[in-house]
Parts: sequence; C-alpha cells; structure tokens
Amino acid sequence: MTGEEFEAEVLRIARAMWPRAAGGGSSIVGGRERDAVFITDDQIALIEATTSRTKVKAEQDGKKLDALARDYGRKYPMHAVKGWFVTMDEPTADQRDAIRRLKNTAITAVSFAQFRSRLVDARTYLDDRLNHPFGSARALDEVGSYRNPGPYVRLDILEVGGAGEVWSVSDIVDSLLGGHRIVMLGDFGAGKSMTMREVFLTLVRRFRTNETWKFPVHLNLGEHLGQTDPAEALMRHGQRVGFHAPHQLVRAWKSGYAVLLLDGFDEMAATNWSGDPHRVKDARRRAVQLVRQMNDESDADCGMLLAGREHYFDSSEERRESLGYDSRTAQLSLNDFSDEQVKAYLQRKEIPAWLPRRPFLLGYLAARGLLPEGGDQAGPAEGWSKLLDGISAREARVEAGIDGSAVRRILERLASYARATADGLGPFTFDHISRAFRDVVGQSPDEADYVLLQRLPGLGVADAVTGSRRFIDVALVETACAGDPVHFVADPFSKDLLLDARDWHRVLGTLGADVLAHRLELGGVVLAAQRFATENAIDRSWHTLAFDLIRAADAVGAQLTDAELPVEGVWIDELDLGYSDGSLGALRLGDSVIQRLDVNAPLRAAAIPEFVRCSFGHVEGVASAADLPAERFVGCSFESFSPAAETTQAILRMRLPLGTRVGLTILKKLYLQRGTGRRDGALRRGLDQRAKGAVDPVLKILQAHRLAVPARVGRQLVWLPIRAEQPRVLRILSAPMTANDSVMSALEEIRG
Repeated sequence: MTGEEFEAEVLRIARAMWPRAAGGGSSIVGGRERDAVFITDDQIALIEATTSRTKVKAEQDGKKLDALARDYGRKYPMHAVKGWFVTMDEPTADQRDAIRRLKNTAITAVSFAQFRSRLVDARTYLDDRLNHPFGSARALDEVGSYRNPGPYVRLDILEVGGAGEVWSVSDIVDSLLGGHRIVMLGDFGAGKSMTMREVFLTLVRRFRTNETWKFPVHLNLGEHLGQTDPAEALMRHGQRVGFHAPHQLVRAWKSGYAVLLLDGFDEMAATNWSGDPHRVKDARRRAVQLVRQMNDESDADCGMLLAGREHYFDSSEERRESLGYDSRTAQLSLNDFSDEQVKAYLQRKEIPAWLPRRPFLLGYLAARGLLPEGGDQAGPAEGWSKLLDGISAREARVEAGIDGSAVRRILERLASYARATADGLGPFTFDHISRAFRDVVGQSPDEADYVLLQRLPGLGVADAVTGSRRFIDVALVETACAGDPVHFVADPFSKDLLLDARDWHRVLGTLGADVLAHRLELGGVVLAAQRFATENAIDRSWHTLAFDLIRAADAVGAQLTDAELPVEGVWIDELDLGYSDGSLGALRLGDSVIQRLDVNAPLRAAAIPEFVRCSFGHVEGVASAADLPAERFVGCSFESFSPAAETTQAILRMRLPLGTRVGLTILKKLYLQRGTGRRDGALRRGLDQRAKGAVDPVLKILQAHRLAVPARVGRQLVWLPIRAEQPRVLRILSAPMTANDSVMSALEEIRG
C-alpha cells in the first residue's frame, strides 16, 4: 500500500469518528502541510499518518504536531487538543521514544489498528463473535458444541447459471472484499453455516495480518425476528455476542469497514401474519425486510454474503425481489460431498452406497457410530431413522415451542399426504402443511411456527405459481413414510390417524420397509399385534398399508401368519424375492403392478407370494416366464426379462473356479440389483450346497478388498456395497474371464 493510500484510509476513519467536524483532509496551516485537522464544538484532532518506520520521520511529524497543538491550544482555549502520529504497523521503539521526548502528553503514537479501534474495536468484536454460534454449525457429537464444530471440508460451491464455475472460500472472500454481493443457497444439512463460518475465519485471518482493513460482521438472522432497521439489528447483534460497544458496529458499517455475513434468511418470520395460506408470499417478503433494507442502505462497496435454503421462496424471481439484490449478484449453490470429500471428512475408505452425501447428515451418523465399518454396524434403516431424529431436533431449535419428535411427526404426516400423489413425492399445498401441523400439535400454527413450516427439511418447490411443495430426497421421504404405519400398528383404531390409506398409491420401498421393521422392533411390537393390524388394514381395504406391514415382517425374516393374506390393486416399484427368506408365502397379490421383480432361480413356490393377474415390467434374474413356478404366477403378463447370459445360473455355469463364480454372483446382487443391501441368506439363494459352502470365505475376501461391508437390519445380517468401488465392480462383471483385479486372484484360491 502506498503512503497516499494509507493516508486516505486514516482520513476515512477520522471522518467517520468526527462526522460533523470542520476541516479534515490535507491542508496548509502556518505555511506547512498537515495531513488532517478536525475541529468540533469541544475538541480538535490533529493527525499525521505515515507508512515509514524510521525514527527521523517520527521526529519530523512529532515536531509538526507539537507546534500545531500548542498553536491551536492558544487559539481555542476551551477545546481539548489531541495529536495523533499514526503508523501503518506498530510504531517502533525509536518512534515511540521520539514522540515521548516531545514531552507533550497531548500527542500519541499509535498503530493504524489502535487508531481504528476508536471507530470500532474490531479485534475485540471478532474475539467476542467467536464465542457465539454460527447459525446451525455445531459439533455433531452429543454435546453439540458451537465453539468447536469440527474441521471444515471443502465443498464444491457452484455458481448458478452462466458457465457454472466452481468457487472456493477464497474466491468468495476476494469478491466480498471487492464490495460484491453474493447469495449462497443450499438445502438442509448442505453445509451453509459451516461455509459461512469458514468465510468469517478467512476474513478474520486477512484482517489480522493487515491484508485488508475490512472485517466481517456475522449475523444469525434467526435472532432478529421482527426487526427491519439495519442499525437496530447491528446493535442487537453486538449485545448478543457480548461486545462492549455495539454502536461501533453501526459506525463501521456506515463507514465501509464491515463485510456483512447474513446467515439464515429462511429462519425469519413475519409479524402479524394472518395464517392465510394464500398470503404466504406476502408474509415471506415482510419476513425478510431487514435483509432488503441492508441491501438498500449499504454502500455500493460493502461486501455482503446472504445464505439460506434454496426452496424457501417459490422462485428465483421472488427470492431476488424479496431479498433486494439485483442481477449482478452472484448466486452460489452448495453441492453434496464427492466420494473424495467423504473420505477426507470421515478419514475412512469404506463408503457404503446408502450413505448420504450432505455434510450434516454424514457427520451426524459418524458422530453416533452409525457408519458400517469393521464389525456389524447399523444398517441403512437404523441410520436413516436416526438421521430423521437428528434433522427434526435440529429444526426444532428454530422454534422453541415444539420438540424434535413433533417435527418428525409433521414430516411423517406430510409423507403420508405425498403417498396419495402419482410419484409419492407430492405436490402438496401450504394448507396441507398447516393441516399436518394441526394433526400433530393440535392447534393451528402461529407466527413463530410459520418459520418452521416454511423451511421444513427435504421439501422443494413443486409449482412457483401455486407455491406448492414436494419432497426432493427419496431416502428421506421413504424413512418418513414409515411413521404412520408404526402408529397404526400401535393403535389401529386411533382417532389421531386421520388419513385414509385407500388414497395411497405406492407401497414402501426396500428402505421404507426396513425402517418400518426397525421401528416396530425397536418399539417392542410383538408379531401378533402386527398381524392384527395387517388383517385390520385388509378388512378396511387399505391394501397398500397391509402390504407395507407384510413386507416389514419379511424384512426381519418373520411370517405373520400361515393363513392367506389377500392384497389387491397395489403399485410396487420394485420387489426383491431374492431378499426374502420365504416369509411372503402367505401373501396373495392380485391385480397389481410390479415395475421390477428381482428373483434368484430356482425359486421355492411355497416361499414366494402368489401373483394373480399381475402386470410385471422387468424381471431380473431369469430369462423367461418358464423359469418361474407357474402355480405362483397365474394370469400374469411380463414385459421383459434378463438376458440369459446375465442370470445367476449363467454365471454359475461359467468355466471359472468355484470361488470366482460365487464371488461374481454376490457382486452382481450387491452392485447391479437395486436396494440398499442384501440379506446374508439371500446371497446363498440359488446356489447348490458346494457353492453355499464358499459364500463365507468369499464374503471375507470381498470385505478385505473393500467391496462389501456388513451391517444390521434388526437382528438380520445384511451386506452393503461400497459406493466408490462401483466402477471397479462393473469392470469385473463386464469381462469376468479377463478381469485383471486382485480380488479375482484371491477368489480363485477358494475351492469350496
């Protein structure tokens, strides 16, 4: 920085400290050039600023200040006169000594940082701010400390629109220091608050090393409900973090020394909201008036970073108009972790395919020991159920009047509404969301509850015109869909279960059925109660719910009854008979659609459902209807089957060592068939006795080569694929005769 630039910066601070003073700026007094003279009603400030670190410069400027101070003291006897010798860095010992030798107590040698602290004590503010939460950034252990939320792992931050460039935290900081505005978007758990905290820390480092004169001011917008005045908000913020002079933050903002970081525009609620769902958009606009005012009242060179959930507003146009930024504002979106980032975050190599990619979700599982590794650990059902608990508890912190279990029940009720839609994800209106709240809480939502309902996790915009929402995370909605069936089993005649399950179009998928089984087992539900609820559902023609309960029993290897269980007219996206241990034998499935059926021939007729007049899309595992037991497939139609060369039996007929053949069948079931994993018993189905004897040593080799990891669904052992290894497995399966892979060599040693 040049001397002129430094002097200009000192003058900018001085003008902010003495805005109504006469004079200011470089002037000639008594025939000599002075850097600055400021005269107020009761004081006079004299300033000499320098980048020099020499004693000679201090002596020269000191003499000028001494003579000028004495002159003004005689001229203005009723004013307090103060002289400032300001250096860019800390004054040297020689420079301080030169000023002391003047023997004029009205003249002081100070560094730029010390001089600036009279405008705003930025260093103290930054220390105080570090002892206050940064949005939802928390340690993911049981304590949940905000002081040490853990290390930041770099995310892919993509610019929305244009060339889709990838930004780093340093790029964001550079842009903010250049006076630009940025909006950072992301869904729940995407890492917005952790990224905001990292931006804050990076700005702090640059400020403390004098790379910039600007310092960050980070506001949690959820702490400023009902506020519309920026100065008032900055004052409240200073008080909340324990800063001794909150008014200084307003001065710093007005004088261009603050970079504003505003986290959580989706956590703001409008006051005096009527509750009318047709006025939601207007309520959202009023809720974020503070942000809009900060955009309007900040100087053009004031950098500002806004963060919140992408789907809080119905459209990007509504977001831009409500928050008050223009088309020049960069819009960034946080991506989920890549496999490499997951490894860096968890410092592990095994990444089961079911694991979520979002930092919060992944960290939550890791902190609670729910990640499969080494011995048998929690499987996807327990993991996702715990995740929904964690997500709900996290959201409940926004609204102190409702706990995490109630948030979970609201999401579960919305998931049940979604099951009545074509794809099981939505849409549903804000009236549905309000109704779900009333169903669970027993009263209509108020203004504070509105904040929670507008930012429910896992929901995206379905229609910008109507403002309707839909689930955007299939695993999350599958997990939530298990909620109402659990409560139905607990009390099939409960008046609290207001839904008519006749409207449900799709049955639970594999994950949803496993979650249902896990929660029933966790709740100690006996098989007799589950059977009674299933028969009750059939009697009420709630066939989709009945199938869910039957499938949940099958997930833990239990058969509800030997008597026939007739279920009709359901739509099943996928059904895996290779996953079942034969507990579906009592099911009679009529006039239903099964989009995908996975089987392992040969099938035991008594162990599988009876399908009557059902329509099948693709059948995986057999080459034709002739491979299926005719007495269990009555009047059914089929669209397609697996190519003959790709079935399990075709693999077992290959001219390869036994261990290699068994390994290939297991890899095929884990990596090519859908679902979140394969039960241990299902990996043995379709094998003769000699091949079954090779399964255990094959699994040990696959685990050692990080191609499979064990987990638990209830008391059942399941095996999960490793996401990062899928390309490797596909190469092996595409050319098993010539695959040059270490696992193939190890499998060849197994003789059975």
